[in-house]
Amino acid sequence: MEIARLHEQRQHGPMPADALDRVDELLARASTFTRRLGRSLRPPALDLGLVPALEALCGHLHASDGLACALDTPQELPMADFVAQSLYGVAAEGLMQLTGQDGDRVASLALGVDAHGLVLSLTGCGAGLDPAHARPALRAALARAELLGGVVDWSRQKVGGTRLRLRLPSSAINEVPGA
Repeated sequence: MEIARLHEQRQHGPMPADALDRVDELLARASTFTRRLGRSLRPPALDLGLVPALEALCGHLHASDGLACALDTPQELPMADFVAQSLYGVAAEGLMQLTGQDGDRVASLALGVDAHGLVLSLTGCGAGLDPAHARPALRAALARAELLGGVVDWSRQKVGGTRLRLRLPSSAINEVPGA
């Protein structure tokens, strides 16, 4: 809307310096938004592997939002990049949503392997979350994991809170969809 107003101003003669400054500001904001969007699609922290990326995520959420996140992961798990991106997306969106309940700022994140495959478990200690009210970003992250054969289980804990568990079959860990 503001760009349209500035465009209209330009049609009536040269743009004043303050209008050009505003255009520069809007372009800078658009550029910042685009970079953030790109990072959210594939965070640079994943260049180091999923486990370091999850550690960085918990550190970032603690520094920016005061979230205490207990992290239980192996040293590293080899997997296809698409799988790591999917798991990271579920972890990031899940932690933000599960811990947004009633000002709760405590969560746990566990990643491991069992006889059936890989398991990502997130627990928030707040009032609990109804899966039907999951935000679109979390639903999209879960749908991406389900493309790999992932199975999602939501459960409310006895003492409040919600646990979200995602299980990926062993066959999917190094799989690239559509390849």
